[in-house]
Amino acid sequence: MPDDCDIFEGDNTNINSEHALSLDLFSISNKYKKYWKFPDRSDFHQAIYITISKGLNNDQTNQIMQKITNSIGKEITPEKFSFTDKKMKEWGLSNEKIQIIKKIKELQEITSSNLCKIKEGGIYLVKAFKILQEEDDDTFLMDDYNIRKNMSILFVKNKLMTTQEARDISKVWQGHRSQISYFLYRLKESGAIKILDEEELDEKDFLN
Repeated sequence: MPDDCDIFEGDNTNINSEHALSLDLFSISNKYKKYWKFPDRSDFHQAIYITISKGLNNDQTNQIMQKITNSIGKEITPEKFSFTDKKMKEWGLSNEKIQIIKKIKELQEITSSNLCKIKEGGIYLVKAFKILQEEDDDTFLMDDYNIRKNMSILFVKNKLMTTQEARDISKVWQGHRSQISYFLYRLKESGAIKILDEEELDEKDFLN
């Protein structure tokens, strides 16, 4: 993978890690994995989902994905995905997202290395793909809004946690950051509050 897509999350530092460790998000995520882990999807499907969902809330993402699957079926493949730019703009996708999707379609193989070549997708696309496809154990998606929102709740912050704060805290989860990212990516605010209150989670505490 080119140097500008190398992912280094940093090693553990002398941050105050007592609260982060006490949450034990790795064990919690293992307990509820059946609720938050997506069903098996093709690499293309996952890359399209990541591209569409970036910067959108869950309802907006689901509306667009529903339009796609209603038209071509639940499994999204390059062969089936033949929507025009005009149609994708009607869904509310930006020109940048449309260009990313078109470049993903052109790839012979969907891998994190090949996605790195799509400069418009940035490191977010590469990291999210590695996490959702479980390519490694220690990638942290601190740029994601939902992850930082949930971390803000879990660490009792009055404003949205910054990417740097999220990255610093994640260092205490070294070795398990991919799974914890995936878990926080799918967790609803209600679930984060329940974790703080040491309550059990259920299916309704995770995004559809």
